Amino acid sequence: MALVLCNYLLLYPGQIPKDSVEIYLDKAREIGTRYKDKRMLVEADQVQGLLYLQSNNREQGVAVLQKAVDNGLAMELYYLSLDIVMNLGDLYLENNVPQAIDYYKQGLSIAEKSGYHYYEKIFGKKLYDIYIAQNNLPEVQRYSSKLLKLYDDEEKYTNTTGFDYIDYALKDQELEAITIRSQNRQVLAIVLGVLFVITAITVIFTYRLYNLKKKHGQTLEELNHTVQLRNEKLQIDHEFNNRLVSILAHDFRQPIGALKTLATVLKDADTFTREELMELVDTMEHSSNISLEIFENILQWIKQQLSGFNYKAVPLPLKDLIDEAIQPFYLMGKDRGLRFVIKVDPAIVIHADKELVQFIHRNFIHNAIKFSPDNSTITIGASSDNNDVTVCVQDEGKGISPDKLKLLFNFKANMQYSNEKEKGAGVALMICKDFTEKMNGRIWVENNKEKGAIFCYSLPNIH
Repeated sequence: MALVLCNYLLLYPGQIPKDSVEIYLDKAREIGTRYKDKRMLVEADQVQGLLYLQSNNREQGVAVLQKAVDNGLAMELYYLSLDIVMNLGDLYLENNVPQAIDYYKQGLSIAEKSGYHYYEKIFGKKLYDIYIAQNNLPEVQRYSSKLLKLYDDEEKYTNTTGFDYIDYALKDQELEAITIRSQNRQVLAIVLGVLFVITAITVIFTYRLYNLKKKHGQTLEELNHTVQLRNEKLQIDHEFNNRLVSILAHDFRQPIGALKTLATVLKDADTFTREELMELVDTMEHSSNISLEIFENILQWIKQQLSGFNYKAVPLPLKDLIDEAIQPFYLMGKDRGLRFVIKVDPAIVIHADKELVQFIHRNFIHNAIKFSPDNSTITIGASSDNNDVTVCVQDEGKGISPDKLKLLFNFKANMQYSNEKEKGAGVALMICKDFTEKMNGRIWVENNKEKGAIFCYSLPNIH
């Protein structure tokens, strides 16, 4: 495009509107600069110099043309430089023949060195004509000899190569055929390019579909896993609920039935001595206490289930919690000569739900009291590390048989209790386990090496 614009300005200067000349020239320069085409920029300078000359701005035109010659020779653009040198020679031919001769000689020297046969003839002919007009016979003879030699060399070259117009026509046809093949290849390249783009789009689309399908599969798998976990949790809750219902149905029936029997017997109170009556009343009181204990524990658990419990751990001073939980049991322990030893550092802070953790504390302490012999010691200890806070309640009773030890917190197991005390403790411990798990902790029991049992739980230590 830049070459077309420059040639247009050179060939048809009189037919181009003046306001368009600078636009075309600036466009040619802009293209040459963008693509770093130095030859194009030199040619643009040539056009600019000739335009200055056409507008009678001779001095500036000559300066621009001379600059273009210097730049062209520096970049070894000999063909373009010869054309500009000829412009300068023609410019001085009318009023400064010596200057014109210098430019023509410069052009002839460049043409001879660079092998431009055509320009050798042009510059030689111009010098020959000047010297003919000056009647300078030595120079005429010199340049006529150069011209004869040039024409002889051209004739020999033509005969040697066998170049003629038929060969030229054939070559032209071959060139046309090559051009057609090139165009066909371009069309084929375009078609292949389009097919490649379509294939690439198809591959990308297929790959995205595959990724979406894979992500969808992963999502479904995660949902299935979540549903499975929820189903397992529901199954556990369902079994726990069934266990509680079984306890309510079985364990309450017996003490209530015993109370009914005792009430019937008391109708004939006259047949019993006072000692026998007091023994019956003690039995009724003991049975009622066990039933109330079980009932209170179950009500506590049901309250948490029905209230839409949402666990939120809060920092609580552990020593204060233990002191508060043990308070209701001091009189009971005093009557039996029990001694409470609390080994809890006041600096320990536990993160838990107060109502849930106090339920666990009360049940651990109550169980220790129930299964401790008179005049024994109950020890409550705690420890804290970077991960957990652990609380343990130790009694000095008989301990727990190994067969019951493994099943103590398992509500699925069909436990066989030896007395009413164990029934109440078993229900409470199952609820303690549920509360501990709600607080992301764990609960366990073990027999002491010397005597008694140790009930423990641990909760995460939040920093």
